[in-house]
Amino acid sequence: KSWVPAAKLTRWTKAGTLRDFPNNTPKEIRLLSRRVTVVRVDEQVYAMNALCSHARLPLAGLPGSPIKALPLRDGCVTCPFHGARFEASTGKLVREPFDSQWNNDHPFLGRLQSKLFFFNKRGYDQQTYPTRVEGGDVFVALPK
Repeated sequence: KSWVPAAKLTRWTKAGTLRDFPNNTPKEIRLLSRRVTVVRVDEQVYAMNALCSHARLPLAGLPGSPIKALPLRDGCVTCPFHGARFEASTGKLVREPFDSQWNNDHPFLGRLQSKLFFFNKRGYDQQTYPTRVEGGDVFVALPK
């Protein structure tokens, strides 16, 4: 909920090479003690806060568990836990968690958990970070 204005995102940090990031699949990395989700769409790269604004769970899933990152759909990153969707380019919330389609498609993660999370069913826009690709290297701008 606390956003860092784009003007203060001036510390460019190397996130890896373009080939380190699978096409159309969110991947979580750590940059300067920050959890960041990076999504590559061909030669374009987007970065946002790694934790879903709804329940602070990782947008890229949990490594070693059956809950994996979901591929980009209509330019949006989908939280694999509760179905909230965010535009990869802007971080804007485009679908609240636990919508009816998500609940029907995911009986445990949707219908059952929506009853457990009765007190918190709202999502919020995600913090995004500027990115650039130079010579095959991916850079993300973070706060100083």
